[in-house]
Amino acid sequence: MNIKRYRNGDFNDLACLYRDFFNEMREWQGWEQLKLDEKEAVETARESLGLNSWVFVAEYYGKLIGFARVQL
Repeated sequence: MNIKRYRNGDFNDLACLYRDFFNEMREWQGWEQLKLDEKEAVETARESLGLNSWVFVAEYYGKLIGFARVQL
């Protein structure tokens, strides 16, 4: 596994990871009606890339499998 800083080419995979993460969390919390669709996932991922934050991604055999966001 490789941990690296987010790059622009990772955006589509990052948006999918955001969608899966938020939807799983909302399902656990009993909020299935608030699941993110594709458009909302893209908006959420884009917002996470703000000036005061860093996003790191985990890559396994060339496939993004996770992310971490650090925000000041």
